[in-house]
Amino acid sequence: MSRIRWTTSLVVLLALAVGVCGCGDFRKTPELHPLTGNLTRDGNPVAEGGLIFLPKQAGASGMTVNAMVRNDGTFVAQTLLTRENGAIIVLPGAPRGDYKVIYHPPGNGSKTGLEVELDQEVKVGEEARPVALCLPRDLPQGNGVPRDDDATDLAPAVKPEGAYHKDAKDERARPK
Repeated sequence: MSRIRWTTSLVVLLALAVGVCGCGDFRKTPELHPLTGNLTRDGNPVAEGGLIFLPKQAGASGMTVNAMVRNDGTFVAQTLLTRENGAIIVLPGAPRGDYKVIYHPPGNGSKTGLEVELDQEVKVGEEARPVALCLPRDLPQGNGVPRDDDATDLAPAVKPEGAYHKDAKDERARPK
């Protein structure tokens, strides 16, 4: 058998194997659109923290849209898809729709009560244009309150390919 024919046969067999064994339990990946912008407070860039985009419409189960706020106040949203097998896939962009926006200050996730729902909503569609978001002048004061769900050590390490695996024996996410 020639080298090209052998290579082609191997590729076809691998594709069939993956199709039959490897991907049967994945939920459908929605079409994603760019969601970028900047976050300010009193006209100045907010230098850190995070944004969570909560869909206003139903049907977003197994999906989280969020963004880290960079030092210059800019952000680029990503969608985390939780598959039926526990894998979490990280993809750039957000599904089409209308979103409420929650800002959370930087931290390790051990405290709650410092989040702020922004007055603005975000509409994601095919047209990619940056969004200008503004934090309110008055933000929650204090140090927040400790979480009561023991979620301080739940942040999984990202594997190079961007997937996580949830170990069935342990409720904490662990690399696959």
